[in-house]
Amino acid sequence: MNTPSVKSRTNRPFLVTLLAFVVLLLAILNIGKAAVAAGRWSALNALGLSMPTWLLVVTGAVWGAIWLVEAWGLWRLWPPARPAAITLFIVYPIQMLAEQALFVQGPYERGLLPALTVLSALAAALVAFILTRPAILTQFEHPVEEPDSHDR
Repeated sequence: MNTPSVKSRTNRPFLVTLLAFVVLLLAILNIGKAAVAAGRWSALNALGLSMPTWLLVVTGAVWGAIWLVEAWGLWRLWPPARPAAITLFIVYPIQMLAEQALFVQGPYERGLLPALTVLSALAAALVAFILTRPAILTQFEHPVEEPDSHDR
């Protein structure tokens, strides 16, 4: 039986649920990036890409793991997941833009960097706006508890 201080899954705000799915998608994409790069290691090395293959694997695996934990934290309304999401949506684009600035060679791709910077800042601002709303802040005060099997 749930106590008043413990929320059920049904009390999760829609925007937090949506954000958890977006973060899960980021985890899947990054893990996929690492898996594809690892699986095609020799082919990618033979292409002579400006970005080392090992860096593709490492960044994909690390960010995939980070986003997976963050998605779970948002889904469970784990209190540290809220500030972590805001921080991650700032750090991740910085790291991705730094990679592009260092390794991209084409003028078109370099020309996209300012637009990608603005879009990244807007995405971070949107996440911060969502997660700092008073109604959402109160939802993160206590983590979600799974209902017992006898409560169903």
